[in-house]
Amino acid sequence: MGKILAAVGVCTLAIPSLRGDVIYVSDVGDGSLGAGVIYKYSNGIRSTFASGLDFPLGLVFDSSGNLYEADSFSGNIYKFTPGGSRSTFATGLQMPFGLAMNSAGTLFEANDLGNDAFDIASNGQEAIFRTELPFPTGMAFDGSGNLYVSVLGAPTTSTSGVIYKFTPGGQRSIFASGLDDPFGLAFDRNGNLFEADFRSGNIYEFAPNGSRSLFVSELNFPVDVAFDSSGNLYETDFGTGKIYEFAPNGAKSTFASETAPTFMAIAPGGVPLPPPPTPVPEPRYLLPLAACFAGLLFAKKRPRTNPSL
Repeated sequence: MGKILAAVGVCTLAIPSLRGDVIYVSDVGDGSLGAGVIYKYSNGIRSTFASGLDFPLGLVFDSSGNLYEADSFSGNIYKFTPGGSRSTFATGLQMPFGLAMNSAGTLFEANDLGNDAFDIASNGQEAIFRTELPFPTGMAFDGSGNLYVSVLGAPTTSTSGVIYKFTPGGQRSIFASGLDDPFGLAFDRNGNLFEADFRSGNIYEFAPNGSRSLFVSELNFPVDVAFDSSGNLYETDFGTGKIYEFAPNGAKSTFASETAPTFMAIAPGGVPLPPPPTPVPEPRYLLPLAACFAGLLFAKKRPRTNPSL
């Protein structure tokens, strides 16, 4: 009987817990034209949401669940419906990098090689939001509608990176400086800003007043950060091809392995899920699970010659 219970335990441990969020990740593949992909992770299962992209970077959702992607080598921003249908939302940009969406449905884009940023209305009308941004990369809005933009600086050095803060009225101030290629930005539920410091391999945490602390170090070219509805932080580790997950207490685990992941977006509407009291098998686990229980049934019916079995 002890061996039978052990076998049941093995089958149970093979089933992952369910997740309340759907995570989208852009991956540039080998970097060639058309090799880019957007992956979708739902309940831990990966599927290909879009392919044939030209170095996909920033991702962001609108309130209707449409996904926008910065297709950097083509200079386009593509819009994907929840079903995956693609249309061109904006074109003629100079290596679009990070994206952000405000509460009014206006899309903001970091125009990396143009050294500026655009705001694009829901009808696709483009306007220059700000100039004189030396190599802008990441973008994020806080809960008060302030826009934060990370820039590499020019000339780009190990301390030239800056995060600018723009009020809803457009007033600019320096929120943080002395960074080493700041890329992706994300806010947690307490209003703290997290920044993927690409060259240093660090993720920094900034309090609302701008004070900086080190959240994690020794990563391999972190590109982006994103929070799920349970407060877990995800990081795309470009150098290793992995996506790491950090629990609110800082515990690190590997969420997925890709080729060359860049930016992420988490679909709106996710809800935090507590660990299920009883693991629930997903379809792809039904066959091995059935085989496991078939083995148990065989063991139960097999004549026992040793009472200890």
